[in-house]
Amino acid sequence: MKHTAAHILASFIQSKQDRLLRLSLRLITFVYIFFLHSVCLANVIELPLNLSEAFLQKALEQQLYPQPDSATTIYEKNPCFYILSDDPILEVQDGIIHFTSHYQASFGVEMFERCTVAAQPSGYIQLTLVPFVDADWKLRYHILDSKVFDEDWNTPNVLGLLLDITKEHLHPYLEQFFVDLSPLRHDTLALLRAFADPEQSSDLEKALKTLRSNKPVIGDGKIIVPLSMEVDTAAQKYPKPPQQRVLNKEEIAHFQKHLEPLDAFLVFVIKNSGDKFIDEKMRTELFDLLITSRHQFLSILSGELAVDIDDPMRRLFVSTWHKLSTIFQEAEDRGLLQEHLLRYMTFIYAGDALVALDKFGPSLGIHITADGLRRLARTLQPGATSDHLHQDWKVDPELRKLFNFTPQKKLQSNMPSLASRLFHFLLPDAQAAETKHLLGEQFYKRLYKWVPKKHEINEYRNAYLLLLTIVAKDELKRAVLKKEHHTTFLHLIKTTALIESCWRQFKKKRNSITYVLSGAGSVGLMQINQYVWRGFYDMERIRWDAVYNAQAGAEILMRYFKKYGIPVSVKHGKTDYIPRASYAVYNAGPRGK
Repeated sequence: MKHTAAHILASFIQSKQDRLLRLSLRLITFVYIFFLHSVCLANVIELPLNLSEAFLQKALEQQLYPQPDSATTIYEKNPCFYILSDDPILEVQDGIIHFTSHYQASFGVEMFERCTVAAQPSGYIQLTLVPFVDADWKLRYHILDSKVFDEDWNTPNVLGLLLDITKEHLHPYLEQFFVDLSPLRHDTLALLRAFADPEQSSDLEKALKTLRSNKPVIGDGKIIVPLSMEVDTAAQKYPKPPQQRVLNKEEIAHFQKHLEPLDAFLVFVIKNSGDKFIDEKMRTELFDLLITSRHQFLSILSGELAVDIDDPMRRLFVSTWHKLSTIFQEAEDRGLLQEHLLRYMTFIYAGDALVALDKFGPSLGIHITADGLRRLARTLQPGATSDHLHQDWKVDPELRKLFNFTPQKKLQSNMPSLASRLFHFLLPDAQAAETKHLLGEQFYKRLYKWVPKKHEINEYRNAYLLLLTIVAKDELKRAVLKKEHHTTFLHLIKTTALIESCWRQFKKKRNSITYVLSGAGSVGLMQINQYVWRGFYDMERIRWDAVYNAQAGAEILMRYFKKYGIPVSVKHGKTDYIPRASYAVYNAGPRGK
């Protein structure tokens, strides 16, 4: 009986344990599934905010050491007992932040308005710092360690007293320092809301409420503040746009109206940057970005690049922003943005957040709009009252100067006098005899709206040969190009005009004569595209002045000849790559390289 009772009891206990185990497994499975479901539905978007060592150094100096080349009083008991600090240096390297400053101290007593000084040490104070972001979105420092040295970086005789004063007074003084990130948070939220459809913004608001700062990371030469927000991944993402057919005139007008504000936005950002800071690398990158963006615009209009019919600006903005953000971040790494870093941090972070949220655009109610781009541009010039997206077809001298284009030639060109000087040198006698009567003012009159008849073909060919030769020679004078490349450029400009337009500036259309115009908006002899080169050239003259059209083409071709043609030739060791690479970029923009 005892054995049976024990057996029964053991079986009962085992049964209870099995049931408990099953319940535990069910609970664990439920928790796991719930957690997995939560993770799948909540996507954390992280956007690192980079604060460079140079920026943090400058911010610290401005707050705690406001008088340049002057010492700051850290502690003063009386005129004879004090400690001063100057030459602050903040270093961020190898995962450690060090703050070092030079100190001068006086330890004495005041008697009868005179100082009796026991010691006047000087040297260096070095603190090890740990960054954190407080509840008010202010980046601050905890002080992890303190060290005091004399002028030779040895332990001073009065180490204990200096350490006590440092901990009691310098530590609290340094802990007053902060970088206020709350304006960035406020402006980012406001900008993202500016891109949202009010009737569809509930999911966006839900995501924005989760925006938070996480524990800072000490990088190489910078502090990285990881900012993040959670987005419901059940939100409908943008579908892949279908392959776009060639647009009709009405659709082209619709797309052009929606896409031009983005070009105006980009031009504003580029000019605003050039007004404050720029180096040659950044100048080149911004020029390539602008021209590439405009060529993408043409690809959309021609149907080569598929877009979302309901939000045509979205794809082009995302592509452009990735490049623009990279350019600015690399410029910041080179120390170009320090004077305006907080403003540009807000601009870049807001744009990055917009692009990160863009893939959930339909459900979050986000659309790339002209008004939203205006708000984003305004972060760079918050006090300006003008329309940052205003754009017209006039020549923009500021844009030309920024990208090192020559000053615009006057309407009355020096072509006739130059033609007269080079006339006999450039042309054989037989051709000169045929072309002589075209020189001077008559040359321009003859070229204007000239569509040659059959018996004028030779005369027409000689006139345009003279025109192309002269503008090429003119460009070679300004370009400071090695002699070995002159002949190649002379041939290239003539060949380019032949490929692009068959040496035609004008054509007959019904009963009238008009300028040659391609479906993509390229005009005249050198097929200068109106959309790509707006702001750089006078488009009315591009259309009706063959000489001006040729000069513009020569200037553009020379830019690409020097920047792409020659370097590609040197890289591959083949001189015939010069005209190929130059024309490829002339035809398709920097993406053609």
